[in-house]
Amino acid sequence: LAYILVADYASPGHLVDAQKAFYLISPKIKSPMGANLSAFASSENAKKVLARSGGKIYTWTQVKNQIKQE
Repeated sequence: LAYILVADYASPGHLVDAQKAFYLISPKIKSPMGANLSAFASSENAKKVLARSGGKIYTWTQVKNQIKQE
């Protein structure tokens, strides 16, 4: 089993376990790998950015399914 890390949008330079992270897809946040996707270590931080930028919050499983559909 691979260990996947993602960069925490709210804390640049901090990596978090991808399976435990919360994801925000928002057209107002451009990401370097596309999909307007950003990862957060906590749901609280994801919700703060959601309130400013709009979009939708996903879990690891949900975001994988969402990306597959696009």
